[in-house]
Amino acid sequence: MVIFKSEQDIVDKLDLHDQLVVDCAAGKLEFWKFCEAYNNFFYFYALDGHESDDEELALLHKFEERILFHEQVAEDVLGKVCSDEDAEKPDYILCGRFGSKVAVEKLVAIVGKSAYKANEIRSTQFVRCAGHSVGPQISALWVLQMLVGVHTLMKDANNLYTFTIS
Repeated sequence: MVIFKSEQDIVDKLDLHDQLVVDCAAGKLEFWKFCEAYNNFFYFYALDGHESDDEELALLHKFEERILFHEQVAEDVLGKVCSDEDAEKPDYILCGRFGSKVAVEKLVAIVGKSAYKANEIRSTQFVRCAGHSVGPQISALWVLQMLVGVHTLMKDANNLYTFTIS
């Protein structure tokens, strides 16, 4: 083992960083504080295996689904996020860069699309999506919106939600 002390060490680090992603997606952890705590996990621990020996590579393969989750966070969010101020500049927009609000929306989408994490985000107390916090009663519907294209989500006078799927 080169980077991790043991299989349990990998599991502990994955558990911790999984929870950081879910907490940020759920609005429990502010995005920039998430970035500080998350510390670019995928690259910091070389989860692609480029620094690992054969024993560690076998363990990384064992946890491949969990690691792919963090690779997606690294590539689709952390690799493209910029300061909120810069996110408004045309040159940054043209390059596909975005600020913290969009970054959180992307985290919500990643968690929602992950078979590994989807149940966790559905059971969180609050989910943040498109800049709005919503309660647990409709968090599953937000996941549906991201996965299958829910077009409308309306709340009636009785606080019941209806939606249409495209």
